[in-house]
Amino acid sequence: MLYIVPMSESKNEVQSKKILDLIRVKYPNYHPLLSLAEIAHDNDANLKLKAECHTTIARYTESQLKSMEVKAEVDVDFGVLSVRVISPDSAATG
Repeated sequence: MLYIVPMSESKNEVQSKKILDLIRVKYPNYHPLLSLAEIAHDNDANLKLKAECHTTIARYTESQLKSMEVKAEVDVDFGVLSVRVISPDSAATG
């Protein structure tokens, strides 16, 4: 097979494409994410395996949420709140 490599592709990307091409010689319509999706929707697969398949697919199809530190300075004086508890007995005599 002849591989024409665009300048932007890394060696790992080229190697991955070569491996996928070799697999497709035997399995012409093969794609790893489609295979995982089939397992994830197979009624005979156990729940843990299905969840792992969905997690793997999500890494390639959804943005990953990350935490972000937020800092702020508050320049508002909220004052001091004082609470006086009055019992029913002291309110009557009070």
